Amino acid sequence: MLKRIVIGSLALANMLVGASPAFAYDPPLEVYFTYYYSDASHSTGVGHSHFEYCTFNGRTNGAVYSVVGSSSIYHDDNLIGYCEDGNFGPA
Repeated sequence: MLKRIVIGSLALANMLVGASPAFAYDPPLEVYFTYYYSDASHSTGVGHSHFEYCTFNGRTNGAVYSVVGSSSIYHDDNLIGYCEDGNFGPA
């Protein structure tokens, strides 16, 4: 009987830890190369964002970018890869 209670308690603890936000899995972060344009016609480029490197703080994936030229609300995003656990993987 005691063995059954211990096994049941371990199963419950494992289920609760797996559902805890502290142990939630952060999916890979999409990384883009972005072109910026002067207006909605997308005929004149004014800059682009350049991917630098991936980050990971133990729970959350991130990416660092630099902007060359100017940024704008008019842009095209091109998927180039993914950041996962601080590592870059191509698309």
